[in-house]
Amino acid sequence: MKLDTVAIPGGNMGGIAPSRKMVFHEYPWLDTNVISEMGLGITHVKVTSVCTTAERELLEAKCRQTGAKNLYYPSVSGNVDADDRYYIVYTSPLRWTPMSANLHQVEFDAYAADPIPYDSATGAHIYA
Repeated sequence: MKLDTVAIPGGNMGGIAPSRKMVFHEYPWLDTNVISEMGLGITHVKVTSVCTTAERELLEAKCRQTGAKNLYYPSVSGNVDADDRYYIVYTSPLRWTPMSANLHQVEFDAYAADPIPYDSATGAHIYA
């Protein structure tokens, strides 16, 4: 797993939660509100890892950068060498907990405006 070119050692994606775009139509002259679902909205992805201090610094610098980043991940669980899928995400600052002098547990949130992942080789959406 990696964020653009920065490796996330032993990275784990969890808490993938797509949200729905909802629109509220208020009709005060009728005393009613109508709620319409307008499709998929932002997808929240929680990323966790255990990093050395040097790896954490690189990841922290990447998360502090503004703009969208690519979060690459393997489509098959446990296949750490094949980051064949990615989301275009915006990241939160890192939350980290020291485990020892050189190891840190790292967690951050990634938000994908497009809830459908892309294929790393072709750049096309993957619907299946």
